[in-house]
Amino acid sequence: MRKNPVIQKAREEGKLEGYQLGLKHGETRGIQKTVDYVAERFEKLSEAPGIGPKTAAKIKAIFGPEYFKEGE
Repeated sequence: MRKNPVIQKAREEGKLEGYQLGLKHGETRGIQKTVDYVAERFEKLSEAPGIGPKTAAKIKAIFGPEYFKEGE
Protein backbone atom coordinates (compact mmCIF):
# COMPACT_ATOMS: atom_id res chain seq x y z
CA MET A 1 0.00 0.00 0.00
CA ARG A 2 1.34 3.43 -0.95
CA LYS A 3 1.82 6.01 1.76
CA ASN A 4 -0.18 9.21 1.50
CA PRO A 5 2.33 11.83 0.31
CA VAL A 6 0.65 14.65 2.26
CA ILE A 7 0.84 12.71 5.53
CA GLN A 8 4.38 11.55 4.79
CA LYS A 9 5.48 15.17 4.15
CA ALA A 10 3.82 16.33 7.40
CA ARG A 11 5.63 13.59 9.32
CA GLU A 12 8.95 14.61 7.83
CA GLU A 13 8.31 18.24 8.75
CA GLY A 14 7.29 17.34 12.29
CA LYS A 15 3.74 18.62 11.94
CA LEU A 16 2.19 15.50 13.39
CA GLU A 17 3.66 15.91 16.87
CA GLY A 18 0.32 17.15 18.19
CA TYR A 19 -1.40 14.18 16.61
CA GLN A 20 1.01 11.77 18.27
CA LEU A 21 0.55 13.52 21.62
CA GLY A 22 -3.20 13.21 21.17
CA LEU A 23 -2.90 9.50 20.51
CA LYS A 24 -0.76 9.04 23.61
CA HIS A 25 -3.23 11.04 25.71
CA GLY A 26 -6.13 8.92 24.40
CA GLU A 27 -4.26 5.73 25.18
CA THR A 28 -3.45 6.90 28.71
CA ARG A 29 -7.05 8.01 29.27
CA GLY A 30 -8.40 4.69 28.01
CA ILE A 31 -6.12 2.73 30.32
CA GLN A 32 -7.13 4.86 33.30
CA LYS A 33 -10.83 4.45 32.53
CA THR A 34 -10.36 0.68 32.39
CA VAL A 35 -8.49 0.62 35.69
CA ASP A 36 -11.20 2.76 37.31
CA TYR A 37 -13.94 0.50 35.95
CA VAL A 38 -12.31 -2.66 37.26
CA ALA A 39 -11.49 -0.98 40.60
CA GLU A 40 -15.18 -0.14 41.08
CA ARG A 41 -16.07 -3.80 40.60
CA PHE A 42 -13.37 -4.97 43.00
CA GLU A 43 -14.68 -2.69 45.73
CA LYS A 44 -17.68 -5.02 45.99
CA LEU A 45 -15.45 -8.08 46.17
CA SER A 46 -15.53 -8.42 49.94
CA GLU A 47 -19.35 -8.26 49.89
CA ALA A 48 -19.68 -11.36 47.68
CA PRO A 49 -20.75 -14.55 49.45
CA GLY A 50 -17.89 -17.02 49.79
CA ILE A 51 -15.14 -14.41 49.37
CA GLY A 52 -13.35 -14.00 52.64
CA PRO A 53 -10.31 -11.88 53.50
CA LYS A 54 -7.81 -14.55 52.40
CA THR A 55 -9.42 -15.08 48.99
CA ALA A 56 -9.79 -11.33 48.48
CA ALA A 57 -6.09 -10.87 49.32
CA LYS A 58 -5.12 -13.53 46.75
CA ILE A 59 -7.22 -11.87 44.06
CA LYS A 60 -5.75 -8.46 44.87
CA ALA A 61 -2.22 -9.89 44.69
CA ILE A 62 -2.88 -11.35 41.24
CA PHE A 63 -4.44 -8.23 39.72
CA GLY A 64 -2.06 -5.72 41.31
CA PRO A 65 -2.32 -2.71 43.59
CA GLU A 66 -3.40 -0.22 40.91
CA TYR A 67 -6.92 -1.68 41.05
CA PHE A 68 -7.40 -1.12 44.77
CA LYS A 69 -7.49 1.87 47.04
CA GLU A 70 -4.85 1.91 49.77
CA GLY A 71 -6.00 0.39 53.03
CA GLU A 72 -8.32 -2.18 51.45
